[in-house]
Amino acid sequence: MGHTDSLHIVDIAIIIISFIVSLAVGLKFAHRQKTTSNYFIAGGKLPSWAIGISILATLISSITFLAYPGEGYSSNWLLLVQGLMVPIVLLVIVGFIVPLFRQVIKLSAYEYFERRFGVFARIYSSLSFLLTHFSKMGSVFFLLALALSKMTGVDTVMFIWIVGIVVIFITLFGGMEAIVWLDVIQGFLLIIGGIVSLVIILFTAEGGPSAVWSVAMENGRIGFGPFDWDFVNLTFVVMSLNGIFYAIQKYGTDQTIVQRYLTAKSDKDAIKATLLGVLMSIPVWAMFMFIGTALFSYYNISGDQAVTGMNPDAVFPYFIMTKLPVGVVGLVLSGLIAAAISTLNADLNCLSAIE
Repeated sequence: MGHTDSLHIVDIAIIIISFIVSLAVGLKFAHRQKTTSNYFIAGGKLPSWAIGISILATLISSITFLAYPGEGYSSNWLLLVQGLMVPIVLLVIVGFIVPLFRQVIKLSAYEYFERRFGVFARIYSSLSFLLTHFSKMGSVFFLLALALSKMTGVDTVMFIWIVGIVVIFITLFGGMEAIVWLDVIQGFLLIIGGIVSLVIILFTAEGGPSAVWSVAMENGRIGFGPFDWDFVNLTFVVMSLNGIFYAIQKYGTDQTIVQRYLTAKSDKDAIKATLLGVLMSIPVWAMFMFIGTALFSYYNISGDQAVTGMNPDAVFPYFIMTKLPVGVVGLVLSGLIAAAISTLNADLNCLSAIE
């Protein structure tokens, strides 16, 4: 990226402060981790709004931060259809699923599967979760480190070491309580970074928001099609079905979500937290998708040839490093790092909870 491969001292300071805050939160709650209940489910005493934001932060990873703008830049909003199906499914099942898990399990979602379907069901589902989330953690780790390395010039392996140490420290000493409260901070940081980036794109483009929208419309970047009854290619129908099964799997079997149910004070609070997390996720997903759409218009309007032939996933990082003012770059990169730490913390804690 040429001249984009260095950070201003102010941006570096902001990123370092975000790491220090993360470690401080882990230390703050370390003395409370004296029982299994406190460590894995925060003693079942967290407020619903904090759990809801924690669910949001867990669902919004660094992959979302990079992949959604890339998809919005190169295509339309079809990828959002999966997320739009989640609240529809959740409204149907949440009143049954959440109280069920809170009543019949102590810690792991797979305890219920054993009681209902036998030992094989527990072993199979536990192994599936382990393999899926281990591979996902590797992807999140590597993609984050690769993106930041290209943006800042810092070695990829160095980023992996730094983030890895922070994640292990917070998870090991702070438990679920530290993870949830850190998610609250990271969730707001992620949202603020996205909003600031979008506002800058919209209002620095020649012609402003109306021009951005017009160019996107003219080039087919706005919409959820194709709407064909085609089950081979990606269509609205295929993504809708995918969203339905994703919602059932995520909120009915995934330990990272089920464990959040147990951290609430009551069934009502757990249901409220779950709905809050999902309903907040949709506008955040939409915002990052629209950032990609806006970037497509921005570079078409400006005629900047630097992004020609660039991988769509690299356009947003390029914009961050070349167009955002000092300080804002650090804020956005902190949001990107925070999104990864949030997802990795939750996965690591939940992986240690299942057996």
